[in-house]
Amino acid sequence: MKHNDAVIRQYCRAVGKRLPLPAAQRRQLLTGLREELTEPARILTMRAGSQSVKKAPKVSRDLV
Repeated sequence: MKHNDAVIRQYCRAVGKRLPLPAAQRRQLLTGLREELTEPARILTMRAGSQSVKKAPKVSRDLV
């Protein structure tokens, strides 16, 4: 699980850098994203994740 946590943190950091929002709002959105990604039903293997998880720029546009 440590590997998944590191990947999720890295992914959320990349999304956060692309969000053109105030810090408080950005933190709130990233907290929700992190919670969704860490739900047991959503934990993905690296192979499945790379095929189904959107790129950071796309996710940041969807969140805004």
